[in-house]
Amino acid sequence: MGNDSWPRGTLLVGLPGGAAMAREIEKMIQLARERDDLNIVMDLSRVGAPSSSCMVDLLRLRRLLRDKQRRLILCNVRAATETVLYVSGLEATFEIARDRLDALSAIRNQSETRPRNLTAGGNAREPVLSEAVSTIR
Repeated sequence: MGNDSWPRGTLLVGLPGGAAMAREIEKMIQLARERDDLNIVMDLSRVGAPSSSCMVDLLRLRRLLRDKQRRLILCNVRAATETVLYVSGLEATFEIARDRLDALSAIRNQSETRPRNLTAGGNAREPVLSEAVSTIR
């Protein structure tokens, strides 16, 4: 998908895994401080289980954007990250879209994405945490 299909003021960030994740989130926090018109969609497809400090930074970014009536939407969330969100009680705190297209649709329609059930594969069934927990270990 080309960048021109994203609405003005919306930034798509392919978040890297590992130590680079924290640096990238800090860049987004700084950018969000500087701009009042910014929605951020973070693609987490390359992220395994985020560290607690990265989760704190994501919460800081979310609060900063919300205070400006802007949005942070996480997409392509892998099972290990879903487990961290679930175990920490943050699964309903973040807007989560299935993929980039769902995030784009939510931004364009100014609709709120619904936190999806934290399940392996995103199916509407009871959470399957054992698969994700084994990923974290």
